[in-house]
Amino acid sequence: MYRYYSIMRPVGPGTFPRTKRVEDVVNFDRRQFVPEINREACGYIEYVDPITEKQAADYELVPQVGRYSNPAVKHIVQILMERDDISEQEAQRMVDDCRQQLLSEAVPSGDSDLAEEILAEELSLKPDYLIDLLL
Repeated sequence: MYRYYSIMRPVGPGTFPRTKRVEDVVNFDRRQFVPEINREACGYIEYVDPITEKQAADYELVPQVGRYSNPAVKHIVQILMERDDISEQEAQRMVDDCRQQLLSEAVPSGDSDLAEEILAEELSLKPDYLIDLLL
């Protein structure tokens, strides 16, 4: 899966290339800081195959690089796949959703109890994995 963040506008008709199969489109309620690209974005689009650098530039999309390069996050994805008998794509989506919720709700408030609650509810994991998701 190849994720591209829309840095100028929400993702909608005419705001992204349709040359590759789109897997998912997510728009945020408002522009928000995305640590994976180290800047604010309005949402993202996921493709099954990568688009070209020129296409990304033409549509003002920023690719997420090294999405699962962190070995600890890869390990969490593997745990979810084996435990829940799900695909890698589904496990990655669960990790992304949990991480997004942590970054938008628990991290800004500094509420560690909320962070542990989100981790338990979203992924059914112990607090030991919390730091791995946030790094």
